Amino acid sequence: MFPNVALVEPRASSLDAAGRGGGGRGRGRGQQSKVAVRTRGDGEVALHPTSVCAGVSAFRHPFLVFHEKVKTAKVYVRDATMVGAYPLLLFGGKIKVDHARSSATCDGWIRLRAAPRVAVLFKSLRAELDALLMRKIADPSLDVSEQGGALVRTVVELLESEDATRDARAARRDARAGEESVQPEGERRTTPAAEAKGGGEEEAKGGEGR
Repeated sequence: MFPNVALVEPRASSLDAAGRGGGGRGRGRGQQSKVAVRTRGDGEVALHPTSVCAGVSAFRHPFLVFHEKVKTAKVYVRDATMVGAYPLLLFGGKIKVDHARSSATCDGWIRLRAAPRVAVLFKSLRAELDALLMRKIADPSLDVSEQGGALVRTVVELLESEDATRDARAARRDARAGEESVQPEGERRTTPAAEAKGGGEEEAKGGEGR
């Protein structure tokens, strides 16, 4: 569905936003108002009521791909599906690595927080995958499982591991937070080394696109 990508962001205060609507407007969509969905060309849009994502108050990943946009009283996106950062890095637009800011940009506007070495590895893997697909297009009789079996298995393993990796990192953060909460006030210190270690764990997480 690329380049039909939308970003999902939590609202600063969904309760206040609902209260300012007045007249009970949006009460039946209270859960949906907790998040804002944005696309590159339209700004904030709404999930179509027939979408399986409509009414969801929290998303595991901050990206959606969708089939089409429909404009009536507002702009709606239809047939939306949640995706993680890995599918966008592997199948999305052009990847640009910003080594100084430890980030990568996909398609010129989807900004991902990524360690430079990880972003470069994804970019290299993407180049190999694109080359394999071009060979298949040029020669439909090409046996992809024979010519690129290792590459395909690597891509599949990456896609399957994204949620597990995300859960493991969240568990480590929770464990560290729990350890800090039981320390005496005077012993709560954070060393530069610990800060660097914590900051490097979120290697491929989206997204700050505008």
